[in-house]
Amino acid sequence: MKSSLCYILCATAVYAETPQRAYNAENFGGGYCGVGVSVGVKTTTADINSEFRNRSNSMSSAFYGGSANVGYQHRICGNCFVGIEMGVDLGSASKAKVGGVLKSDSYYIQSTYAKRELLRQILLESSYAFDTRRGADSALLRVVDSGVWNSFVSVLRYIGGANIDVSNPHLRQFITSPAHAGGIFNPPNANATLRNFMGRAMDRITEAGRLEISSINADQNLYRGLAIMREFVTTRYPLYAQALSHIADQDLSLYNTNGTQAGSRYGGGTDLNGETSFSMLCFFRNAWIYINLNHIGINPATLNEDELEAVMNTIYVPTAADDAALAVPAGVDVRTVQHNIQTKTSFGVCPYVAMKLGYYFREIRGCLFAKLGLIHLNGHVIPVNSAYGIQEEKFHKIAPFVAVELMKNINEKWGWAVEISHAFRTKKKMKDVHLFGMKVENSTSISRTNVRLMAMYRF
Repeated sequence: MKSSLCYILCATAVYAETPQRAYNAENFGGGYCGVGVSVGVKTTTADINSEFRNRSNSMSSAFYGGSANVGYQHRICGNCFVGIEMGVDLGSASKAKVGGVLKSDSYYIQSTYAKRELLRQILLESSYAFDTRRGADSALLRVVDSGVWNSFVSVLRYIGGANIDVSNPHLRQFITSPAHAGGIFNPPNANATLRNFMGRAMDRITEAGRLEISSINADQNLYRGLAIMREFVTTRYPLYAQALSHIADQDLSLYNTNGTQAGSRYGGGTDLNGETSFSMLCFFRNAWIYINLNHIGINPATLNEDELEAVMNTIYVPTAADDAALAVPAGVDVRTVQHNIQTKTSFGVCPYVAMKLGYYFREIRGCLFAKLGLIHLNGHVIPVNSAYGIQEEKFHKIAPFVAVELMKNINEKWGWAVEISHAFRTKKKMKDVHLFGMKVENSTSISRTNVRLMAMYRF
């Protein structure tokens, strides 16, 4: 009877221990692999984001993706383990709203204001060039040489978006040659150049081109600067660009007599007289009391005069509303800028390697590991988005990370693990931005914290 009772108790004890073998410390050693999901929070800090009102340049957003790993753990003493693990985090993406209201001192806005001011300088200097100091005097018959006039109109049309090849030999000499000491009139100077019309503005145009392409060739910088102004005018002031591209489509009108000056149209071959040059003076000074579209050779059916005058006023005497309009990228609805501007980061395949140190806790029948490793963050980053022309760039950065993992077994082959990890901030040097005569050293840094839930298989 006594021996039978002992047998039953021993059998009961063995039976009670059997289901728990999967949880014992010795069952956490050896090789393993796992697959699972990863969710977390990514923090992107972008220098350019500080350009926006009431926004931190550091933003956090959620991301998601998959994860896979393989590793080996070894029991060194008692309940202590060491191990090594390699794995990959698979494509995850995130985005965070920035808000599109830029600060008034933003480099973006200041660069746009600078282009508008340069456009105004081009027009005002051109008006001074046409000023004979005699007004609309028909007796001053020959003022501007026809060849110089046609070259100048070619440049105006190019800035207005017309298909003009400004690099052809004739125009190249007109555009790049120094100013002629004789000016453009009295008598008409066939050797006058573009610098006779807008000399000081030409230096600023050249500098604008140099900041963008950093060429040691001044002529290349000048051409690039003209292209920048062409892009600005055609995108910001399309109606005004249309006017520039149609100047002198027909002969210019006379003031003191009815009719037009024959041959004063673009390519007409006749020197401008005092009346027609006065019309150009008034146009460039935005003096609409003295001019209409016929005066500068534009068919009134081509453009609406009142609309054109309103656009020109926004260039010459801009209001606060005009300034605010320049803060919005060309062609973008203001509501899109206010509510939908986002910074975006996308991650591709990000491999990692880590050393791990663990301890088996009988109370929870699981092993708790601390990890220290390196992860190779691969992906793309857009600091704001394409509405503001901030370029998307790839990043390939190695960042240290730490993690805490809880691993539990279901049976002798299968188990699960949950892990929280943090990849420390790594910095990405973006392409420098040249705005408003200054170089902005733009950079972005990324850090992320994520949780992995893994199904584990022991082998």
